[in-house]
Amino acid sequence: MASRNLPRYTPPGAVKVTDKQSDAVAYIYERNGRLMAIGYHGKAGKPDYHFSFSSAARREKCVVMYFESRRKTLAAAQKRRDERRQYQNDYKVGDILNTCWGYEQTNVEYFEVVEVRGAMVVLRQVAKVRKSTGWCQELTAPQPGEYVGEPIRRKAQANGIKISDCQWATRTDFTEVGSMRIYRGHHESSYA
Repeated sequence: MASRNLPRYTPPGAVKVTDKQSDAVAYIYERNGRLMAIGYHGKAGKPDYHFSFSSAARREKCVVMYFESRRKTLAAAQKRRDERRQYQNDYKVGDILNTCWGYEQTNVEYFEVVEVRGAMVVLRQVAKVRKSTGWCQELTAPQPGEYVGEPIRRKAQANGIKISDCQWATRTDFTEVGSMRIYRGHHESSYA
């Protein structure tokens, strides 16, 4: 298996160009009369690009665009980190969440928030009512309070709650009629 920490290829006689606003670096050089550039970011050993150019102006434009792109990537990553740090858990006891996942079929599970502890929530899977809509197809809706699973503790995040590697739970839409909640149904499919 190849090592992740590959040594960087630095062409002999290349001029190193660094971007002071990011971790990007480019090496510009000439090989057999062709104008070349190779670019890396961070501690990466694998280049982000390694191109030849028909003119020095095109090479310069490519390096500038690469630096700008890297700055945008770093800014977007920082924004996501800041949003995660600033997120305040807004889940409440009684909230119903649903998952929707599967390969060649659609699986839906429902979970009810039974406890909130800071950034963590305690969930329990709830039963679902099913109505057939065709061959191996159903419309499902949650049955709050009818638990079918043991409590699980998970971290609340802005984009949902990770149940497992292939399941993310998000809030289930509902309409309030009087003091009753009518939950939106979800289509589920399976193969016999």
